[in-house]
Amino acid sequence: MLACPRCAGRRQFFNPQLILPAGASNQQVDAAIEFTSDSHIWALIPHTHLRGKSWEYRLVQPDGRSEVVLSVPKCDFNWQTYYHFTKPLAAPKGPRLEAVAHYDNSTGNKANPDPTKEVHWGEQTWEEMQYTGITFTVDGARSATGQQQ
Repeated sequence: MLACPRCAGRRQFFNPQLILPAGASNQQVDAAIEFTSDSHIWALIPHTHLRGKSWEYRLVQPDGRSEVVLSVPKCDFNWQTYYHFTKPLAAPKGPRLEAVAHYDNSTGNKANPDPTKEVHWGEQTWEEMQYTGITFTVDGARSATGQQQ
């Protein structure tokens, strides 16, 4: 949840309960955050390890309407970057940002250290993450210098 003006800045959301079954070639793992104050999203960084395959981010409104705001169809562990939006995305109070990552824990993934093992969350490269860095501002919040954003 992103609720208070002091929360503006860089944060993260993730799913530490991910499980990638041995041999799974397209395992989906989801995470989401909800905006409880009018906000703007400036940038996202999807982060996985060696089994990361793709990412999609959707902004889902309370009435169910949704829009894809970022699609990364081919992940590469050696090329992970912040995706800065040309125009910040408005996230008025109420919507949630859903992150859907897909993983390849099969023998078809040449970077996979061991496709015979079930994989869980971990900080080591041979483990896996479903992690999103997010840069955002809360509308009307004051910065550390007292300036209104």
